[in-house]
Amino acid sequence: LWAPLISEHEVRLKMFVYEAEYRVGEWKGKEVDVFRAWDSNAVKGLNRMMENYRTLEGMDLTFQVHGHLIDDTGAVVGLVTESAIGREIMASDRYMVYSVVAELQKRGYLFMAILPNAMIVTPEGKLRIIFMSNEVVQYYPPEKREELDELAKKYHWEFLSKLFSEGLLSY
Repeated sequence: LWAPLISEHEVRLKMFVYEAEYRVGEWKGKEVDVFRAWDSNAVKGLNRMMENYRTLEGMDLTFQVHGHLIDDTGAVVGLVTESAIGREIMASDRYMVYSVVAELQKRGYLFMAILPNAMIVTPEGKLRIIFMSNEVVQYYPPEKREELDELAKKYHWEFLSKLFSEGLLSY
C-alpha cells in the first residue's frame, strides 16, 4: 500500500453522491470524497481507482489521496481523497485539456476518459481527472510507442476534436 491507512470509524459520512460506493464525508476537519467497495464489482473499481491514482501520482492531474479506507478487520475497502470541487470543462479550456492529453501521450500513456464528466477544473484553474474507477490510463513502454501513437489518433485527437467541436461543452 502506498498511502496511509484510515479506519472507517475516522470518517464521518455526510451523504451518498453516486451509487452506494461514492460518498462525501469529513475526516480530520476536512471535507473528503470516499469510495467504499461493497461487492466484487466495486472491488474491481477500487483496484482500478488505486492503479489510476498511483499511475498519475506526481503529474498534478488528480485530487490528493489521503489514504486507503480500512474496515474493522484491517482489509482495504476504499479510498479517501481530497474533495473533488470544481466546474465541468468548458470550450475555453481547450488548450489546457489538449496540453494535458499531449503530456500524457509524451509520457507513454493512452488516456481513455475523454468525456465531459471525466475532468473538472478546480477553483485554482487546474485540470483534474475524476472518473478514476474505470480504465483511465494505459501505459505503453518505449518499444510500443508506435502502437500508442496509432491508438492516440482515435482515443486522443479524434475524441478531443469531437468533444470541442460538437457543442458538447458550454462557453
